[in-house]
Amino acid sequence: MMKSQRIKKHTEKGAQYQQEQKNKHHNKKELKKKALEKHIEKAKAVIEKTADKEIEEDYIEITRDENDKIFKNLYYNNDNIAKKTKELISKFPPNFLPPIFQGLIPLLVEKKQEPIKVRIKLSDLSNGKYHTKTSKSDRGIASGIKTLLKIPELQQYDKEDLSDFIKNHRIVFYNILKTGLDKKHSISTIKGNMVRLVRLLFIAYGNKKTTPIYAKYALIMKALGDKQEAEDDENTLNENEQGRFLKWVYVLKEQQTLEEQFNNIKNKKTKEAYNTNLNLILISLYSLTPPLRKEIMTLQFKKQGDDDTNDYIYFKRDETILDLNRNKKRHTEIDIPLSSHLSKILKQSYELYPRKYVFTDARKYPNFDKPLAESSVADRLRKMFIKYGVNVGASILRSSYTTFRYEEVDDKLPNSEVKKMAKLMRTSPQYLTTSYRKILNNPRILKAIPIKEEDGQDVIIKQEPDENDERNHRTIIKEDPYKKNNEYLKKKYKEDEQYRKKVLEQQQEYKAKVGKEEIQKRKVISLLRNSEQYRKSIKQKTLDKYGIKLEDIDIRK
Repeated sequence: MMKSQRIKKHTEKGAQYQQEQKNKHHNKKELKKKALEKHIEKAKAVIEKTADKEIEEDYIEITRDENDKIFKNLYYNNDNIAKKTKELISKFPPNFLPPIFQGLIPLLVEKKQEPIKVRIKLSDLSNGKYHTKTSKSDRGIASGIKTLLKIPELQQYDKEDLSDFIKNHRIVFYNILKTGLDKKHSISTIKGNMVRLVRLLFIAYGNKKTTPIYAKYALIMKALGDKQEAEDDENTLNENEQGRFLKWVYVLKEQQTLEEQFNNIKNKKTKEAYNTNLNLILISLYSLTPPLRKEIMTLQFKKQGDDDTNDYIYFKRDETILDLNRNKKRHTEIDIPLSSHLSKILKQSYELYPRKYVFTDARKYPNFDKPLAESSVADRLRKMFIKYGVNVGASILRSSYTTFRYEEVDDKLPNSEVKKMAKLMRTSPQYLTTSYRKILNNPRILKAIPIKEEDGQDVIIKQEPDENDERNHRTIIKEDPYKKNNEYLKKKYKEDEQYRKKVLEQQQEYKAKVGKEEIQKRKVISLLRNSEQYRKSIKQKTLDKYGIKLEDIDIRK
């Protein structure tokens, strides 16, 4: 065979091979296309059947990724939970939730629920049994799960074995959103609750990220995180924060008022005096040192021989230290020296009321045996600021303090100070500047007066509002806080059947334990503390009957 013929033959074979490969690839592509079209047709059938036209595009968008093998095991079941969840999502303010909530993803459910591979116990979660090299935050996850289990609809699930809690993830998800809407949670708080649910699913299904239902909630969690980051980057108050934010001037003012109020109480060995002192040390721990998170609420007074498993206030010979041993948001243990001012307040409290736990139930004075629950301490903090018309928690205080520190130097806070502040607040400089710091659109005009502590450890800036600026009077008390709280409880008692049942049971137990006369005495004291009109109208005969002295009453202003 001639050379030219051989070349021609090879060329023809090459062309034939290329055509075969092309046809093969085309056929494969056609098959995939047909499979995808078939899948989309099924999706459309589901949509038509359930009359949810507006979510069609989102569902098809999910199926468009040919490599995504996760969502093919999920489908839209138009059952009662899906309808409730969809209706609930529609009640959130426009653009509050990320776009993913406008589609089908939050409503998807498994075609077949996979069996749980790891039965999670809450105690094991709290003790770090499921920790890995990259995940050591299960103590905080466990604490968050305990809070979720207090939601009325979730109280049906076992408080130790979390299997039913996990299996009913759709009900848990619904209640995370419902609580977020009812309590006006920020995106950050909703995301935090989602993190807890996702962590449980990850452990329960054998640490597999490809588990369909885990992937669904992980995608939602990521969308919430992206939304939070976008808001943080703007450093502005979101809709939720606008109703909760309080300028630092009012925090310091509250601390000063409580300190004066307690110092003016003549007989400090009373239940009312102890209650005031608890308020004083709580606000002081959040205002006379860079504010921490909720570790403040579970502090103990350290004694010789105490181990390093708890967080303490430690009185040394020449100084007082916050001895924080528990990991918080992956921040390890730290010792924080306290100013002489704060140290004096804490030492006075311990000497007047010797106890192990910093916060105990004031109603049981002089019994200090049991610590107050973290949620009860948080509620105590919230009540301090009801008169300002805002719902204040530890996170808002951290944001208020950080914002103030930037404002006092015209936003030119040195990086060295940012790092120091971040360390003391157990956060990162980046989170401090992007999340806690807020640029206020209409800041109240404040007069700043720098005051340095005697020992030079801390510089506390005390502020006073500019009385000539009307914007400073937005938070003047419009409604008696005692009355406002009573109205809230009455409404809850009327509308919440489980709460009403619980209250009635507690009332019966309380009456049997305390006695009718003591209950009446406590009622009189409560009215004296909270109502000026009652204090003016009460007869001396009534005071004598119950052995009450007006000078011993801790009057709430």
